[in-house]
Amino acid sequence: MAFLRPSSLKKLHLKRLGLEFWLPLPCIALLFWVGGDVVNQQLLSYAYHPNRYLQTDDPPRIQFSASVLAIEVEINQRLKFTKVIVKTTNSPLKALELEFPLTEVTDVEAAISSELNISVKTVKDLSRFQFKE
Repeated sequence: MAFLRPSSLKKLHLKRLGLEFWLPLPCIALLFWVGGDVVNQQLLSYAYHPNRYLQTDDPPRIQFSASVLAIEVEINQRLKFTKVIVKTTNSPLKALELEFPLTEVTDVEAAISSELNISVKTVKDLSRFQFKE
């Protein structure tokens, strides 16, 4: 009968129970826990100073480049507003609809001019006015 050495007995016993795998797991878990806590504390200690603020007071300005074909202006004197339809060419946007709280022709022409970034003379040439009471 062969005698087993104590060192081979330990190896056999550890392998049979799977302790070679299970014994280092608590040490690895403790290492991850401490390391994660250190990283978490480091990230949470950063000062947060955003230098960009969301500005919601001004409506967004949309710039588009299209050739203006015609401008139809409908001034409603009773409701005190003007509805403008701008027809374009060579653009995916075929028509643009605007509304202004203005009823004077010169004010409306100036507002259309500034909105479309074109001259007042061009607005006068392309505009067709219709007045409603």
